[in-house]
Amino acid sequence: MIHSIFLFFIAVVSLFPESKHQVSFKPFYIQDSLRLEEKENRQTPVHWSIDEGLDIQNGNRFLQKQSTGKIQLGYQYKNSSDWLRMDLSASFVSVSQTTAPILFLGKNAYSGIQILGFTIGIGRREFLFRQSPFIGYVDGGEGAFLESDQNSRFKIQLFLFDLYRSFPLFEKFIFAYPSDLLTGELNVAQRRRHSIGIVYESPLKLSLGLSYIELGTLGKHTKEIRSYQTKYGADGDSFLHGNLGICWQRKGLYLQAEVLLSKGYDRANPQTTGNIGSFPIEGEAVQLGIGNQEGWIQVRQSIHLSDQDQRDESQKIQKLSYIGTGSHLGESPILSQTFRIFPSLQLTEDGLLRSQSISGGRFPASYSESEITFFIFDWKLRLLQSFLLPYRNLPGSDGKISLKKENYESFLFSESSLFFSFLREGGELGFLFSHLQTPKHIGLEADLLALYGMVQF
Repeated sequence: MIHSIFLFFIAVVSLFPESKHQVSFKPFYIQDSLRLEEKENRQTPVHWSIDEGLDIQNGNRFLQKQSTGKIQLGYQYKNSSDWLRMDLSASFVSVSQTTAPILFLGKNAYSGIQILGFTIGIGRREFLFRQSPFIGYVDGGEGAFLESDQNSRFKIQLFLFDLYRSFPLFEKFIFAYPSDLLTGELNVAQRRRHSIGIVYESPLKLSLGLSYIELGTLGKHTKEIRSYQTKYGADGDSFLHGNLGICWQRKGLYLQAEVLLSKGYDRANPQTTGNIGSFPIEGEAVQLGIGNQEGWIQVRQSIHLSDQDQRDESQKIQKLSYIGTGSHLGESPILSQTFRIFPSLQLTEDGLLRSQSISGGRFPASYSESEITFFIFDWKLRLLQSFLLPYRNLPGSDGKISLKKENYESFLFSESSLFFSFLREGGELGFLFSHLQTPKHIGLEADLLALYGMVQF
């Protein structure tokens, strides 16, 4: 489907008398290593699966090293006439371990007709009503939408039909393993979403959004996850996702907050829950941010606080916690891309998942990013520190957001990243080093080194 939409957009470009195009070329060389101590030298926390997703045999010490080359050829076009509006960005990505290039759409890849101050469009469109304090986060629809004039203080977006697949972007898969990169973009959409959102700016920026999501109800792809459907009978789940945000900004300084809600029902294996056949989804999360975006020193602090699953005294789930949508929140290369650990339950391209593992983990947690960036002449130095602290599976948990130490695990995931680059007009050359550290008793460490460049013309 995405390939057909992309080719349709290219054809429509010819309707504009003055075309404006931008092409970019970005090569990446990535070297990563993962170390896991022998099983007898580490202690796996209760309810956790540290080894899941890792190719470990006979409990031996695990060491994995991998080199990957990626090349991104990007294309961007944006223009409008009295009656037609187009915004198109896409990338062809070549990976050293694959044979054919992969097409990734950008944040926007749509064409629309402008009538009476509204745009009726088809394609991919980012949500204007999501204003997360995490700069790496993005969500949006893929289908048909109605949108008011962008130049007004009051904006409204209505997504009539959206084939949800977690809004994959190449920027969120640069440091992913090749198999994950292929899965992230090429998986056929199995979920249907309808959304509405409003934004008002004066002088504060206020946003409000609501989405209804159905799982496993479209066409021949009627199963959320085929193996789960056969084993547990999980199909036909649905839930509402809402957001309410506020942002104050003045001369580069900003304060930001967003409240997130999810409510619905999930049909699951009754042996792991306190309800027969299904149980409710009633979750909330809060995101806070403060920072400065101007000057030669720029700083940012972003915090995500999710609630926890509500459990009875035998630890069976009574209510599910907050479920996230869209891309990963983080900018951390290893946590958010190599391992793709989400700080909440998450509706991804693979469906609605909850997993307490290192690789592909989706569990209730608190997540934070602290960032400082220096611009010195043509040089850019960026330091990023990320922390992820999971909740414990406590019997009798009330399911609320908590700041109490006893409600969290005794360990956390900590990632330190350094980005250093040389900037020129239309170009960039740099490198990245990132290190993931866990406590000694878990015995997991990971390093990532990347060289990258960019030429734009």
